[in-house]
Amino acid sequence: MNNFLRVTICTLALMATTAVTAQLQSEPMPESESESEAVKATAVKTIALPDSVRTLQGLASKAYAQKKHRAFVKIMEKLHRLRPLDTDYMYQLALAYSLVDNKTGAYDLMLVMQQQGAAYDFDATDDSKNIRGTEVYVYINDLMVRALEPSGSVENVLTLANDVVLPEAIDWDPINQTFLIGTVADGRILRVDDKGKSSTLFQADAKNGMWSIYDIKVDVKRSIFWVSSAALPGYKNYSQSDFGRSALFKFDLKSGKLLQRYPMALDGNPHSFANMALADDGSVYIANSQAPIIYVFKPGDTTPKIFAASPDLLSIRSMVLNKDNTYLYLSDYSNGLFILNLEDGQMRPPIMPETLNTSGIDGMYRWADSLVIIQNGFTPSRVLRLQLDSDGVEITDMAPLAVSQPVFDNPNFGVIRGDWLYYFANSHWGKVGSNGKVAKPVSIIRTGVEQALNVVTPDLEQFMEQVKERQQEEQAQ
Repeated sequence: MNNFLRVTICTLALMATTAVTAQLQSEPMPESESESEAVKATAVKTIALPDSVRTLQGLASKAYAQKKHRAFVKIMEKLHRLRPLDTDYMYQLALAYSLVDNKTGAYDLMLVMQQQGAAYDFDATDDSKNIRGTEVYVYINDLMVRALEPSGSVENVLTLANDVVLPEAIDWDPINQTFLIGTVADGRILRVDDKGKSSTLFQADAKNGMWSIYDIKVDVKRSIFWVSSAALPGYKNYSQSDFGRSALFKFDLKSGKLLQRYPMALDGNPHSFANMALADDGSVYIANSQAPIIYVFKPGDTTPKIFAASPDLLSIRSMVLNKDNTYLYLSDYSNGLFILNLEDGQMRPPIMPETLNTSGIDGMYRWADSLVIIQNGFTPSRVLRLQLDSDGVEITDMAPLAVSQPVFDNPNFGVIRGDWLYYFANSHWGKVGSNGKVAKPVSIIRTGVEQALNVVTPDLEQFMEQVKERQQEEQAQ
């Protein structure tokens, strides 16, 4: 993008933000309103809000700080429309409704959140005071607080060394019986056995042209493994001049020797190779972490090529192929799950229960006819098994495997071995000191994927009917 376009876009964004802010500041609003006045909140003069999530976040903070509560409602409603799966936005919107004393709007959102398994305590903030004290509020909030309690089980496997900083990539090497682990901080590939003994297999440097490592995929059939690498600020030797450079690396599985480097052509666009999926024919699908693009590298190719792109994809985190390699399941951190038909290129969300929220998925893996997901962008962090139908286009059941475990600290990626998911229990993102060191090493834990929790879902519809009946009886008296 040239400087003129960059300055023009920034200027337009600033003008839009300034205009909206001016309208917010000119709108007189009380700190609190009665239930009857809540109707007025839905009839507030329409403001031409921007579509930028970041801009809206800033406007929401300003409206809240200035106690412009009806404007705060409108902004949070827009954010909720743009990111309907984001439970933090649902929480903020429910509190916004509380600030204007709109109990119905707040309870409806709380009910949706609870049914999706979200865990929040609305009693923790004074902003909920207008919606407290009712039978409905106490019942739903209590369920959401209890959702924070740990369930399921995890087993400790090993702890990585303190100098293994920002491990993101992990796969299992059945030939050498070791994990292959890649780091973002220094671009290292490690062999780690089940007892925690490790050795450095490969180290990124200026000569081999590797940067941060974001994924590793083992191809046992061809006795090789693939590594995706990109030049991004998390890499200790990062240079701004390298931004947008990526490459795919092929290694010999037995010896660990580098066989080939396949750089993405420098075409003026940023390429950040991240998570991958390996097809039966040896093709590798690669996600771009900086753009809504999926690449493919087929046997015989000399460079990865663009395979698919979609504006619905904001941040691709994981990709999984179905058994016959006709579908590619994508987890987008903001917009949830999608299915890409590899034959016709069509992409759409799977059919699934309304109570399933698929936002905030980092790791996703296939086990039998199910998808196993690691969900850290959802409160609480959890591991779920999603059962697919025979056609692979509908999620027919969801089963929690591990929820809100004490060891969880942003669990992110893993690998399926047999009937177990081995995965990183914690993450170093945001915890690397200025000296490049971390206070706590990353642990690998495991959770069984075959046996799921027996969860009893509260009959909320029956509860609501009982409340209505009691209210009618009280009114009749």
